[in-house]
Amino acid sequence: MIEVKTKYTKESFLRFQWFHLIRGGARRVVSIAIFVLMFFCGVGSLVMFIFDGGESTSIFYPVFLLAMTIFFIIMPRISTRSALKNSPALFDTGLAFTFHEDYFTVLTTGMMSGTTDIRYEALYFAYQTKDSFYLYLQQKQSYLINKADFTAGTPEDFAELLKKVMPAKKYRSYN
Repeated sequence: MIEVKTKYTKESFLRFQWFHLIRGGARRVVSIAIFVLMFFCGVGSLVMFIFDGGESTSIFYPVFLLAMTIFFIIMPRISTRSALKNSPALFDTGLAFTFHEDYFTVLTTGMMSGTTDIRYEALYFAYQTKDSFYLYLQQKQSYLINKADFTAGTPEDFAELLKKVMPAKKYRSYN
């Protein structure tokens, strides 16, 4: 049996937001390429504007590209602050997970109390990162499990369980 007791923190939620923004594979490569391209186009256009005296280009284009790049970079931080402000119950809620062979149980304490049993095949996706597991119930709803919060069993045991019970296309490890 594998058990985890955790509570969402600002740091764990911020890590999740970054992961969710540029989640692995081709999507990550495309996102990073777009950020880098927007940044260099913005800087290049700004340099041309400065050295050209502003005659052939508009300041709008470089400022827009730089602003969009900065927005995408700080978006996870904005989202985390918004969640802290608008959903304080999320960060006051304690979660206790018990993982069995066919299903797992989630015990929620705090303002939103209750117990839920979830079968592994009902998970949308499961991801493992260097310091966390993310169990997606739907495309934009997931449980965040810090590897440091395991009370029975180890993160390695849990990774092995997920490999065994999840189809290969629904479980990915990004170490």
